[in-house]
Amino acid sequence: MGDSATHSRRNSDVGLPSTPQSYTGADKEVYNSERKQYLQQKKKKKELKKSNQYHSGIVIKEGVLKVRSTLRNWHKFHAVVRPGVLELYKFGNKDHWYGTVLLLGNELSLRPTKKEGEAFKITAGHGQDIFGRGPEGQTYSNMYILPHDHCILRVTDEEERQSWITALEKAKEVEDTRDDVFLAGPSEVSSAIAKRQARRSFSVGTIDMADNPMAPDIDLANFTASDIEMNGVVEETRYANGPVREPSGESEPKDEAQMTTLTEDQHSSLWESLEMVPKESSMAKLRAPTFMLDPHTTVDKLSGLFCHAYILKEAGKLQDEKSRFLGVVKWFFSSLTRKIAGAKIPMPSIQNEVFRCCFDDPSLASTPDYSRTHFISEQISTNPPVSAVFATNRKDGWSCQGSIKSTSKFYGNSVEITNTGLFKVVLLGSTEQYYLTMPNILVRGLLTGCLTWELVGDCAIQCRKTGFNCDLEFLSSPSLNENARKLNLVKGSISKEGASLATVEGRWDSKVLAKFSEESDSEVLLDNNAQFRGQCLRRREVPQDELVPITPGNFCDSEAAWKSTSQAILVGNFQLADERRSAIEGTTGTSATPIFFDPDNDNEVGQESWRYKHCDLRAWDDEDGYVYEKQGVVSTMLLKDLKRNFRGASVSGQRLDSVGRMSEIMPSKASSFGGPGIEAQETANSAAPQAIIKEVAALKAELAQLRNSETKVLSRYMPLYIVLYVLFQLLLPLALSFLPTLK
Repeated sequence: MGDSATHSRRNSDVGLPSTPQSYTGADKEVYNSERKQYLQQKKKKKELKKSNQYHSGIVIKEGVLKVRSTLRNWHKFHAVVRPGVLELYKFGNKDHWYGTVLLLGNELSLRPTKKEGEAFKITAGHGQDIFGRGPEGQTYSNMYILPHDHCILRVTDEEERQSWITALEKAKEVEDTRDDVFLAGPSEVSSAIAKRQARRSFSVGTIDMADNPMAPDIDLANFTASDIEMNGVVEETRYANGPVREPSGESEPKDEAQMTTLTEDQHSSLWESLEMVPKESSMAKLRAPTFMLDPHTTVDKLSGLFCHAYILKEAGKLQDEKSRFLGVVKWFFSSLTRKIAGAKIPMPSIQNEVFRCCFDDPSLASTPDYSRTHFISEQISTNPPVSAVFATNRKDGWSCQGSIKSTSKFYGNSVEITNTGLFKVVLLGSTEQYYLTMPNILVRGLLTGCLTWELVGDCAIQCRKTGFNCDLEFLSSPSLNENARKLNLVKGSISKEGASLATVEGRWDSKVLAKFSEESDSEVLLDNNAQFRGQCLRRREVPQDELVPITPGNFCDSEAAWKSTSQAILVGNFQLADERRSAIEGTTGTSATPIFFDPDNDNEVGQESWRYKHCDLRAWDDEDGYVYEKQGVVSTMLLKDLKRNFRGASVSGQRLDSVGRMSEIMPSKASSFGGPGIEAQETANSAAPQAIIKEVAALKAELAQLRNSETKVLSRYMPLYIVLYVLFQLLLPLALSFLPTLK
């Protein structure tokens, strides 16, 4: 009675049908039939595992796999997936069997690898031997010294890995079906497997397993941010690898990259627009010709400021305040090295247009040093154009936010774009705040049709807490001769509390030096060589399926709004680009007020600026677990909540590899065998939340009732159990004393 009650309680805890006692009449017959079938299958599985004769004539998939040995060498095999097993043959000789990997009761998981390609792993349950006998009963000979309890395999790409995992998972599932399941046809196989997976999904979904004390305790010591992102335990934006728009690591920066020669028609069209603008007046109402537009918007272009954001991480680790200040100055110059190709104007962003991306270093993906820099920019206003910016990497110890307002004036042969606004960089470890202003842009050559742009004007970098200040002047070339011009010159000084410390000079697109005294050597603030350009961080963008289109009352992603216009500009179809541009510019702002930014009226400098509403300026500590972005909101998940998510995911269908990393091993789309995949089943389950809630309530009520009945039964029969136990203890010695007499 106690065993039956215990069995009932265990089944109820995981959402399975209750005990045989709850069956009556026809239900009991069904239970007896199912139990008989289960015992037959269990017996057959035991016999099959012992002899390893698994449907030897059926092939689910075959191809070439690389297998890692205990000595970490990779060996190439011809692999054949059959129901229940993965057979390995000598590469180039399919008749030479080497080993058979058992799939029954073993786990599949994804595994990162430093080698070329993608890897996955088969792990034996409870440390058992993963290898079995051959198709003809051959004994396994470990000639290549492969691990006995797991098998690591590698393929060329992600698509091939998913294909192998799908085939192996189907091979495992077939063992749970009848013998002739393959003979029934692919669609019936998929139907049987899908139903079984749906039952698994429902049984776990009915109970909150994240808080279940029986769920595995996850040790996140071996996890990196890359592991968490890859395994999807946090609901966040899934950044894809965007196109490389950073400067090439091979070519040197050239002045020609800042020049554009207009055709006669383009030159005439430009002057027709400029004739209506009085000299030295604002060009706010002038619509720039489409052929002068860059295929990226203003809020998109601002992300280029953080291509070398790792410099701020290095600055935050420095011990003295002078070195930290110089580190921020180095980052400022690095943010200017991403030039616009030619004298182009970024496409004007519309109201509440947002650009989201993140930067990372893929070479650190499998190390504890891996982190992501999240970037958010929003068009605050269109007249005058104001763009707000926020970038952060709390794990690396820095944050940056601010805004930039652009106004333009026409001077006959040139146009000057004045950039006003303020950026605030905070090093979270030292709580030092650095305020930066940006230089202006001058475009020349309107009379000749050979346009050239350069940075001009004054800007400053200052830290009120330490008293350091850097004043810079970007010089314009005085020569009208294009061949004699000296572009991109900058000079300035570094001081502390009014006392001059060093002079700054150089070219902001190639090399800038700071000289602190006549005797000392110059310190390099920027050296835009091939090595420096090769260290540019990877920019990862929001995938197409997560982009937010133009929607009333909400923000819109820049790429979703301007994608068609950008493509038309790239192929040179300016007429089509102008039509699409006009349609978008006719769209009114999606909101009268900014979505993600508020005015920053409390800054130490007193200039107009904007701050991110969800900004977190706390230094990274042991309680923080993971920084992520969702729908424009950058948040930090605490370590305890991250563990809770891992525990919930580990019970609800995902599995852990040897170090505890999560791995999704089921196919996410429709089954390659023609039937519905797991994604369809999950959609069907989530479509009826009320039914699930009712089922959970019923299960809880039944569980409580069973526990009450067990308590009553134990209290009723407990005296009888005690009496029988005492009699047994008294009579046992007496019975033993009669044994010699019987002999």
